[in-house]
Amino acid sequence: MLASSAKVNGVILPIIAFSAPLATALSIMAVPQGFVASATGLTHEPWILILLMIGILIAAGCVMEATPNIAILAPIPQPLLENIGMNETRCCIMVITALGVRFITSPLGLSLFVASGITGEAPLKIVARAVPFVLCMFVVVLFIAYVPAVSTTLLPDIYK
Repeated sequence: MLASSAKVNGVILPIIAFSAPLATALSIMAVPQGFVASATGLTHEPWILILLMIGILIAAGCVMEATPNIAILAPIPQPLLENIGMNETRCCIMVITALGVRFITSPLGLSLFVASGITGEAPLKIVARAVPFVLCMFVVVLFIAYVPAVSTTLLPDIYK
């Protein structure tokens, strides 16, 4: 177990180590502000901007692990989402949930490969069976994004 854990951490830790300076460099180069300007240049409708962010997060989650996505992408949409009235807590919950969809979507869906290993079925067969669950997870992300009470009702007043 110790050797297996070391192998997993040996892959994840360098990614985190390189993603933190990259996120800082993106911040110094004003990439988040440029993203806000570009996105608001497309539309000023908050619901479209949120949907755009969800699409970007799910697409990024399908091709890259969640940890570097969080370190690299999370600071970028935050100014945009705050501009349209979404607080930091709700923004973080939306980002994490949208990136969580990646666990059952290909090509990097870890849960798909675990299910394939357990059942012995091909991952593509499992992907076909996972479609309803992906749709349900997408609906949950939409609820979190568009219904503030879903993600902030049970939080103490200091987080609202």
